[in-house]
Amino acid sequence: MGLPAFALVVCVAQAPSLEHAQRLMAAVLSRDAALLTDWAGSGLSRQFPTAQALEQFLAKANDNFGPELRLIDEALQPSKGGLRYVRRAHVKHWARGVEWELVLDGAGKLHAIAARTASSAAPSPHARRVPKTPLHLPVSGSWTVLWGGRSFEDNRHAAVPDMRYALDLWMVEKGSTFTGDGTRNEQYACWGKPVLAPADAEVVAVVDGVVDNEPNRIHSFESLYGNVVVLRHAADEFSLLAHLRNGSIVVQPGQRVAAFEPVGRTGNSGLSTEPHVHFQLMDGPDWRTAHGLPLVLRDFVRNGVAQPKGEPKRGDVVHSAKFTAPTLEF
Repeated sequence: MGLPAFALVVCVAQAPSLEHAQRLMAAVLSRDAALLTDWAGSGLSRQFPTAQALEQFLAKANDNFGPELRLIDEALQPSKGGLRYVRRAHVKHWARGVEWELVLDGAGKLHAIAARTASSAAPSPHARRVPKTPLHLPVSGSWTVLWGGRSFEDNRHAAVPDMRYALDLWMVEKGSTFTGDGTRNEQYACWGKPVLAPADAEVVAVVDGVVDNEPNRIHSFESLYGNVVVLRHAADEFSLLAHLRNGSIVVQPGQRVAAFEPVGRTGNSGLSTEPHVHFQLMDGPDWRTAHGLPLVLRDFVRNGVAQPKGEPKRGDVVHSAKFTAPTLEF
């Protein structure tokens, strides 16, 4: 979600407004060093002693994070005799969001610019909601939760609205996710494993044809989720299964699937550094506008204890109590 266009001339009558901060932020995102220099206070001049230093910072920050995909939130806050503009956004090159901070004085002069990866959970309109759909783990066998749960500490996905309660699952065997030197996808324990529909559903969206990355080497930032299947379980409950193996998807939009029916195989496509399964529940079919729903799963075993209903979190070892086939042929 981009910023609206503003005129280059900014007038601040008294205390700087949110709109003034947004204009400066638009200049940061468009790498307009000239406009930022016009509004530079003494602090910004110390942070960037030369125009070249400012231009290099703007280029590096924007290249590292990429264009904004979605505004998460923004606020103008009092801070030590001045104001702080804080903006959180989901960006193209970093799946877990970015936080921008501008420091302004009472006259609207800009004294500092900072960019960092998101460090807190996004607000959620669904924190108290229990989904109607009886969801199950979308995999067979024993898996470990890499990221999952409600807190940012347990789940780095929590910083982004659609991923707010998402799970990342991988297989750990003898303390490692891979054998050998880990340079090939085939060396990873979960590579190519069946990915299953977590509940009865209609297939509403499929993306296939995204090349799988080599481990720890992302080929392109053009596809966040890589090969993906989106399933409709209810009018406002949609699951998304992502980073699937290129060419492995066996369903198509409009098709009905039953719980535990295979939809594809574990891959390493999109913004993924090694094979794993990404699973989230959303209130709409389009992740770019949807909000995540709590992943309340049914009938699974967590760390050896049966769970009729629960939410797995980081570090849990889980498997389905309803579906235990070690392999699936499809």
